[in-house]
Amino acid sequence: PVPSRRPYGPDVRLARFALRYVETLGQSDQIATLSSQFHMRPETVPNVIQKARRRGFLTGTVQGRAGGFLTERAEELLAGAPRDDPGIFQNPV
Repeated sequence: PVPSRRPYGPDVRLARFALRYVETLGQSDQIATLSSQFHMRPETVPNVIQKARRRGFLTGTVQGRAGGFLTERAEELLAGAPRDDPGIFQNPV
């Protein structure tokens, strides 16, 4: 196998997505912002939010409502991830 050029994988990218989701809560253009930053179609964003919740990076909320908080698990993953690498914003799915 060819070693990855990045020391982090999909979980870190998904945790980064969860962080940006929490940071953009309440913004009218939240879906557009997330889809642009993570290079995905806007209709994909809700699925990735659900994936982040299932993987334990976002707390739950009332179904169909925006909200939640970044979990301790996500914070721990992000603590060791580089913040200035644009690759961190690659599609987390």
